[in-house]
Amino acid sequence: MPFTDDDERIGECLISAEAIQDRVREIGARITADFAGREPVVVCVLKGAYAFVTDLVRCIDLPVELDFISVASYGSATRSSGVVRLLKDLDESIAGRDVILVEDIIDSGRTLRYLRRSLEARDPARCRFARCSPGRPRRATAGASTTWGLNWTTTTTSWVTGSMRGNGCATSTTSRGTRPRNGSDRSTGAVGRTRGEGDAHSTGVRVSKEQSEMDLSRIEAAVREILAAIGEDPDREGLSDTPGRVARMFAETCAGLHMDPARHLDTTFAADHDELVLVRDIPFYSMCEHHLVPFFGRAHVGYIPSVDGRITGLSKLARLVDETSRRPQVQERLTTQVADSMERALAPRGVVVVMEAEHLCMAMRGVRKPGTLTVTSAVRGLFRSDSSSRAEVMRLISGS
Repeated sequence: MPFTDDDERIGECLISAEAIQDRVREIGARITADFAGREPVVVCVLKGAYAFVTDLVRCIDLPVELDFISVASYGSATRSSGVVRLLKDLDESIAGRDVILVEDIIDSGRTLRYLRRSLEARDPARCRFARCSPGRPRRATAGASTTWGLNWTTTTTSWVTGSMRGNGCATSTTSRGTRPRNGSDRSTGAVGRTRGEGDAHSTGVRVSKEQSEMDLSRIEAAVREILAAIGEDPDREGLSDTPGRVARMFAETCAGLHMDPARHLDTTFAADHDELVLVRDIPFYSMCEHHLVPFFGRAHVGYIPSVDGRITGLSKLARLVDETSRRPQVQERLTTQVADSMERALAPRGVVVVMEAEHLCMAMRGVRKPGTLTVTSAVRGLFRSDSSSRAEVMRLISGS
């Protein structure tokens, strides 16, 4: 779909939002079939691929994990004489993982080649690419929008999308249709981060279809209003990208709103174990629902298995704490919800949950008492009825 400098079609809608969504659904179905039974990592190239990623994760009927990479080009932009440098690398290793790289615009192809070499050097199991049509864009008269052609060719190794951008005002197609993208409404897309491995807190957040339903553009607009209301200039250099960053932060820190944390406890194992299982010092981070500032600390979670001796995975308890925390909360309710989820899912003979946290709403404002810890507990079953069992588990939690 080539353009010339005086092409009258520039600025027109060349393909309907409905047609784009039909194609995105087709691409999502292809990815679902190609990666069946696996959990691919979707690598989003900041920033232009946001809108495509938003729609795409809704259409992939698999659990996916998101990571982000950002590059800059200089020296005649991205043309053959340009140089590509890395601004933000991936947060986690992709070795042995299935990877889908999502890019929006291909000009000379230098950036794509750089990213392909970079990702393939990290030994992924497979690396596929969701990208737009290659080829140079054509610019209209000075000051007018630059329109990029849309090419929906699909093959078994690449999935192609398109984007339209302008000077100061662009159009970005999402599942809600085509909307303006400018200083007051910068449309973004689905966000998240990859799953960490290793310590108890590195349970990560999976980006689900429910999570991608967050209205990120609305969050961005609200953040811009707050910045303006406190007397700041939301368009100055240090703040111009802040609304998008805050929106992505909320999508991550509040992702638990659209998840069922108890689902992790569906997996159990026969172990013929009838004694205490205790996981101590699980780090957690949550958001005070009264002031929307963090509270964070450690959780100690224990249970005595049911009469059949079945147990759940230790990491499942950490994931339960993690996802129950990721929403506007109060510590008292958080503690109760973790205990209730364990009681319902595992039918244990006893449950104990102890959480200790520092609340920034007390440390940085109001009474301003940094270092103050709030401790809450919830006990069920034997730990509630048997004082000796309760005293034993509390000693183990305290380390005394």
